[in-house]
Amino acid sequence: MPKLYSQDLINNLFRHPYTKIEFVVDELNVSRPTAISYLNQLIDAKLLIKIKLGRENFYMNKKFYEFILNAFHSKNDMVSDSMSSTSEEIDNK
Repeated sequence: MPKLYSQDLINNLFRHPYTKIEFVVDELNVSRPTAISYLNQLIDAKLLIKIKLGRENFYMNKKFYEFILNAFHSKNDMVSDSMSSTSEEIDNK
């Protein structure tokens, strides 16, 4: 992996499941070409995927997105299961 580790970059990538060039420029205080280089290196390392929407590029931390999505669904499933068993207990009384 390229030598672009910085705590600011890690924070940027895990604050949200996606980032944009502008976010990296602002948060890391680097030039636009440097931000693009960092993001492209992370794509090459298979840590991000690039999604083009209109004229903008979004760089998604897919594994983080999937983790959040799965955690959300798991939590909802647990709440749903809990509500179902509570409902069954009430029906049986």
